[in-house]
Amino acid sequence: MRITVKLDGFEGAESAAYAILWLDKETRRWSREGHQSVEVPDWGGLRTSSDGTIICCQKNQETFCLLERFDVDAPNGPCEGLEGRVVA
Repeated sequence: MRITVKLDGFEGAESAAYAILWLDKETRRWSREGHQSVEVPDWGGLRTSSDGTIICCQKNQETFCLLERFDVDAPNGPCEGLEGRVVA
């Protein structure tokens, strides 16, 4: 599964800021495919929460960000074109 996270409207972030992440549901890991104007680790773990999907840091598994309303474990999805907030 591939997801593009486009960050804009955040204080200090450039309007062209983005990150492209590859999410692997089976291994519960993610990896960074690309990014611009925002620092994103190379890879890390995935966790689910009642608010969405948590992107964890690789070394200590602390929360890097939350993809609100994004259910990585949805039976048929998540659906293409889903939009939501990324909370750091």
